[in-house]
Amino acid sequence: MSDHDLWCVLSGRGELRLGRARHLLRPGKCFVFAPGDAPDASHDSDQPLTVLFCHFASMAEWAHARCVTAEVWDLSLLGHLGRAAVRWYARGDEMGRECASVLVRQVLSLIERPQPTGRRVRGDRRVDAVAELVAEN
Repeated sequence: MSDHDLWCVLSGRGELRLGRARHLLRPGKCFVFAPGDAPDASHDSDQPLTVLFCHFASMAEWAHARCVTAEVWDLSLLGHLGRAAVRWYARGDEMGRECASVLVRQVLSLIERPQPTGRRVRGDRRVDAVAELVAEN
């Protein structure tokens, strides 16, 4: 993988494997993968996964970063933003790409929000860096 990837689970259940780490997949679980990460996922056949999946241009400061994992609590907003980004990008023109970029930045802002406990999610600085990259492109 030469780009960063953003995965957000919209529905379903499954498991993600990255190296020796295992993560349960459920609605709201999000990941930002660095170049070189090789995630592998499977789903529960009774609850198939629906995942928002986006590529981002490679960033030098993330080259050796580990996977960022976060939980998004507003699943409705996450789904609306993801589907709208896909629709805009599918237009295939400059306006569509720009609107999709803005919507993806909003998805990243959901990932970096504090948990209900008030604690911030580990790795927020890396998510901020991806959001800045999206803003520049």
